[in-house]
Amino acid sequence: MSYLELPPITRHSIKGSWVDVIRFDAVHGGLKTYGIAGGVFTRGDEPNLVYASNSLGYGSLAFTLSTQGTGKHPIIFLSKHDSMSPNLEECKKLGADLVFEGESDPSDSTNLRVEASQKYTGNSYKIIPMGLDTEEVRRNISETLQAVFRRMQKPPQELWVSTATGLIAVAAQSALPFCQVNAVTVKHNNPRLERARGFDPREKFNEEAFLLPPYKSAPHYDAKVWAEFIKHGRLDKNPAIINVA
Repeated sequence: MSYLELPPITRHSIKGSWVDVIRFDAVHGGLKTYGIAGGVFTRGDEPNLVYASNSLGYGSLAFTLSTQGTGKHPIIFLSKHDSMSPNLEECKKLGADLVFEGESDPSDSTNLRVEASQKYTGNSYKIIPMGLDTEEVRRNISETLQAVFRRMQKPPQELWVSTATGLIAVAAQSALPFCQVNAVTVKHNNPRLERARGFDPREKFNEEAFLLPPYKSAPHYDAKVWAEFIKHGRLDKNPAIINVA
């Protein structure tokens, strides 16, 4: 498991009950930082690491942070139709090259990664998996979540999370096998969910959440969980929300 400190947990009242929120937004880079800590992607001889992403997610920041002090050069490949964001600005300050050359839509990570692999060829480049999703990353995230759940008075029987690739939803099921995991699919893209129940938010991917939660949350990702939880959450199941970043 990662050496990083575990995030705080805040409790929020709702309809005469409450929900616990696991605040990975308090961690620089969010939950995925735990998944890729320890050199998951910086091992190997390739000096350049290429990650296809978009301006709205937090994977790019977690990725860039993981390269700090390793001698590896982070490259973030983006759609030419995308734009700058505070996360990308920070990635740039940390030394990442931002390449806005992709023909695909900003939300189409699959084809953006294909384009990146066609542009960056040869032994000096490593193309990072879509959404930072590997078996090792899922295991690291699962172990991190298990450590968080052990700190709670009672583990949740229902867990809510936003997802684009399914990485966090799958890792959460491994961490709590008997918990009902509900995943808000922010890209409406049918990601890998395994046993998790998927919910499409009413907003398009590039739209901010229409109903913001009572805690800090990424408006294009995690914030969209709140409206679905309000509509479908089971307050009798000791629910919890993973605020990914």
